[in-house]
Amino acid sequence: MACKNCRSNNQAMFIAELTLTHHGIENARQSPVYICQDTLICVDCGNIEFQVPANELEKLRLGMADPTGRNHSVKDS
Repeated sequence: MACKNCRSNNQAMFIAELTLTHHGIENARQSPVYICQDTLICVDCGNIEFQVPANELEKLRLGMADPTGRNHSVKDS
């Protein structure tokens, strides 16, 4: 499969450890969401592809719904 950005076939799988936080000072109280996930990286242009697991995606949704960071009904994995 070719890179969606540059069409190169020079891609490789890596394990990534990501920390996702909501943008802006108004979201500073929100807990970061940690993800350890396989990623597909184009080693020519640096384009990266990964999918956020459902549990972590729900944590991001909850944070968007309550910017105070107090609405965390999803248990940590």
